[in-house]
Amino acid sequence: MPQRRLEAERILEIMRLRVQGLSIDKILLALEYGVARGSVAKYTRLIDDLDDEIKARDLLFEWSRLDLCKCPWEASEWLTECQFVFEAAALASAFASDCSENGLEVDEIRARLSNREPFTNRWADWCWRVHLVDPNLDSNEVVMIAPVYASCEQLRDLIPDEPPIDMRWLDALLRYRPYSSRQDFSVYHQAAVLGVIPRMPSFKTISILTDLPTNPEIRYKGSMTVLDRFGLWFVERIGRWAETELQDRELQAKTDAELDTEA
Repeated sequence: MPQRRLEAERILEIMRLRVQGLSIDKILLALEYGVARGSVAKYTRLIDDLDDEIKARDLLFEWSRLDLCKCPWEASEWLTECQFVFEAAALASAFASDCSENGLEVDEIRARLSNREPFTNRWADWCWRVHLVDPNLDSNEVVMIAPVYASCEQLRDLIPDEPPIDMRWLDALLRYRPYSSRQDFSVYHQAAVLGVIPRMPSFKTISILTDLPTNPEIRYKGSMTVLDRFGLWFVERIGRWAETELQDRELQAKTDAELDTEA
């Protein structure tokens, strides 16, 4: 009986670990779910056969080797700040999840941090691009947005037979900037409702239970992907404007209904 093909997310994790130099045995140990050794061997061979330029995209970002991420030296300060934000968040998450009455399990924290996707040249490149399109976003926000683009590009580079992911919805979000003000959110909302721009996709571990993310109800299910973390950031960022927008629409609908009744 043929083996079932792994999900793209799992394949990317295997290939990412291989790029970082892990052997098949160490990859099997690092994975938090059961995968056949043959499947791991299959995808490590694929990554070994890729061009060095593509593999370099997923190496750990190093400021002294800035040429590997295709960014100018003028981007140095911004990229090192984004890398710090990413690593600080990883540390905070590891410490928060491993605190106990007996203190911190240092070995377990080290293991979790070593298995976590690093801040790569690909991530750095997209952090710089997002910064260029909207310089008003701070490094914490850019680190939420850039990995979504980076992951889609990674899928295209490493698993070219997978259907490409349409990123026009995120392009539109950066163009309309609904996270900047209530007025910008209102314009973005109207454009999405009228079909001028694509709607946001659904999220795997966060359910946004409206046509657009207005007054959202959020449910957490399992671990967070880069898309989920972006979704959570976006929902929290626009929540106050979205809620007011929803209340205004409900008030207007009530007023219109009363006028129709009087007529």
